[in-house]
Parts: sequence; structure tokens; C-alpha cells
Amino acid sequence: MIILNINAIYIPSEFRMVKISVLGSRGDMESKIDVTTKIKLKELETNMSKNKEVALKRLLDIVLDIKPELHENWKK
Repeated sequence: MIILNINAIYIPSEFRMVKISVLGSRGDMESKIDVTTKIKLKELETNMSKNKEVALKRLLDIVLDIKPELHENWKK
């Protein structure tokens, strides 16, 4: 003899519908994250291209600023 609980069948589907309506579907969240990620990447690329020349100039200034000195441990 098999006893079926009808409420057990309907409650999960109702819960699923409420969960989707409150939290949104997984696809919605993924698409929002993708859009946010693409926006942030574009901002980073823009900032990088805007500041690239300044950063390279500062780096070269530091590297090419040579001041020859004797090491403190060097003895005659």
C-alpha cells in the first residue's frame, strides 16, 4: 500500500516559485554580475590607457637616475 502526501508535492514547487520571485533566478544574478564585471573592466582599461605614459615616465626617471657611490664596506 502506497500513501502519497499531496502537500509534499505542492509545497516544494510553491516554495520554489516564492524563492524565485523574492531572490530572482540564478540567471538574473549571473547577468547582473556579468554586466557589473564588464563595466569595471572598461573603467580599468580606460584608467590604464590614460595613466600609462605618466607611469612609464616615472619608472624610467627612477631607473635612469644614477648616482654612483662607493659601498660603505669598501676599504682602500
